[in-house]
Amino acid sequence: MGSFAVIMGISGALAYRLAPPPGFVAQGTLTSNKPPVKFSTTGETILKQGEQLTPDVLLADNVVKAVADAVKVSPQQVRQNSSVNISKPEQPLEIAVKYRSLDQQEAIKTADMLMKGMVEKSRLINRYRWQSVNQSLNQRLAQVTEELKQAQQKLDQYERERARLLQQIKLQQDFYNKTQLAMADTQASEKEMVSSLALGQTPQIVATPTSDPTVPLILGIGLLLAILVSRGLIPSVANWQYKSAFAREESDRLQSALYRLIKEGGGEITLVRFAMETRLSPEVAQRFLNEQAEVFNAACEIKDDGSISYHFHI
Repeated sequence: MGSFAVIMGISGALAYRLAPPPGFVAQGTLTSNKPPVKFSTTGETILKQGEQLTPDVLLADNVVKAVADAVKVSPQQVRQNSSVNISKPEQPLEIAVKYRSLDQQEAIKTADMLMKGMVEKSRLINRYRWQSVNQSLNQRLAQVTEELKQAQQKLDQYERERARLLQQIKLQQDFYNKTQLAMADTQASEKEMVSSLALGQTPQIVATPTSDPTVPLILGIGLLLAILVSRGLIPSVANWQYKSAFAREESDRLQSALYRLIKEGGGEITLVRFAMETRLSPEVAQRFLNEQAEVFNAACEIKDDGSISYHFHI
């Protein structure tokens, strides 16, 4: 019973340590957001770049804090109980967002807020990229405009270089036209600056406190081991210890009887007398005396009447 209790206690502690934290896990997915109609290559490029996200970006401090404020918990708790898994680059974009909580409704609400926060984070990143492209093009347009203006002034001043300046003007005009087209494309993409992510699946409960097999498995193994030990190993050890103690006690009894009879017989002891005193069978008594005679270098004698005696030197 003691071994059974010890093993079950150890298996229970191990199950508690290895089991997943208690509570509900809400999971939802984010997918790539592809507008049905695209009016610009700039917008398409930015949206494609917006799919290259990492878990650290999706769980940025501002996202975690906004969600924590919304659900009235600490940012540390939101970050600790959240997890993000992103599909491999060669596969279609799919981001699994999980949140664990002791309360089922809190798990679903927090996972939903996390997903919406990630969508908004993606939109802000894309918007920032668009602003960078737009600013760069504005700077380039100002430079090209100034260069075109200078070329026109040179044309007015140097008529003899008209052909060369006309060619330069043409090149600058081409640059100007291309920049204007890029600007128009960028302006058209402004309204396309949405998140690169879209809600693919609303949060659902995927794990409950009783759906994980870890605890039953560990407890089952512990129960089986406890039964085997308590029913087999412990009784066997106890039986072995009992037999060992009995053998030692029997040896001491036979030695004591041997020494007493040797002393009483003046060094001589007969097989019959020893068997009677020790209540051993003749065969066992003779085997014991033969062993002792060999140890003490005693002489064994078979008399005419068939009796056997041993002579020990004392």
